[in-house]
Amino acid sequence: MNFLDQYDDAFARSPLPMSDDLAAGLGLIQSVFPRLNDPSITDVERSRYLGQYMLPRIRLEIMEQQEIIFSRFTAFYILKLLEKWRAADDPNSPYFTMLNHIVDNPYFHIFFSSDHPASKGITLLHAQRLDKVAWNSVDDEDGVFHGCQFLATMLILEESEQVLPQPLVDRLVVKIRNWERVFASIPDMDPLPRAIGLLRRQPSWLRDGKQVRGEMERKLRACNLPGCRVPYVPGNDTLQQCSRCKTARYCSQDHQRQHWVPHKQLCHRPVWV
Repeated sequence: MNFLDQYDDAFARSPLPMSDDLAAGLGLIQSVFPRLNDPSITDVERSRYLGQYMLPRIRLEIMEQQEIIFSRFTAFYILKLLEKWRAADDPNSPYFTMLNHIVDNPYFHIFFSSDHPASKGITLLHAQRLDKVAWNSVDDEDGVFHGCQFLATMLILEESEQVLPQPLVDRLVVKIRNWERVFASIPDMDPLPRAIGLLRRQPSWLRDGKQVRGEMERKLRACNLPGCRVPYVPGNDTLQQCSRCKTARYCSQDHQRQHWVPHKQLCHRPVWV
C-alpha cells in the first residue's frame, strides 16, 4: 500500500505539526494541551502521539518542507532531546524515535562533529541498550529495524575501531544474526546485515560507509548554492560558513546572497554554539 493511501483527506488537511509542536509532544517545552504537560503522562502515550499523528502528518509533506521542520527542531532542541533520550532506558522511547528521524539532518551532523560534551557517547549508549533488549518475536520488527538502522548510521559517522569495546561488538553480532533468522521472512530488513558488516569492520561495508560519509561531507562542506561546483578540499579549505547557523558554506559572498531566500528558512543559530 502506498504510504499516502493510509491517510484520508481529513488527515492530510489536519494542521501540520511544526518544530515546537514536536518539542511539546516530547515534553521538551510546555504545550497548550494540558495532557502533554501532565507529570503522569507516559512515554508510551508520547510515542503514540509522535508516531501516530505528528510524524505521519509531517511525512505527507514534500521533502523540502520536512527539512525545514526537522532542521529547526534539531538546531533548537537537540540538547534537550538527548537529555531525555539518555534518561530513558527503553530503546524504543519516543526520544529515540525522534533522534532516528533527525540523524540525517545537516544540523545533527554539524553537532555530532562538534566538541560539545553531549555529542559524545551516543553510539556506545545505543549499542549498550541494543545489547540488553529481549526482542525475539515478529512484534518487535520495528524496534529491530530502527535500532539496527540507527546503529549502522552512527557507525558510519564515527568510523573508528575504538567506538565500541570488542566484547560488546561480539555480543551484538550474535544478537543481530539471531534477529536475521527470526525476521528472515520479512522483506526490507537491510539494516541488519549492514550493522553486522560495520560491527565486524568488513572491508566492503567499510568501503561503502566511507563513500556515504564522503558524500555527506561534500554536501555539507561544499558551496551550498545549487549549481556551484566549488568543492570542499580538506587541507585547503577556502569556503566560508554562514555566521548564524554555522552549517551552510559558500565560496563567495555573492553566492551566499544568491542563496539567502531558500536558506533563510533553514538558518537558525544552534543551541550548542
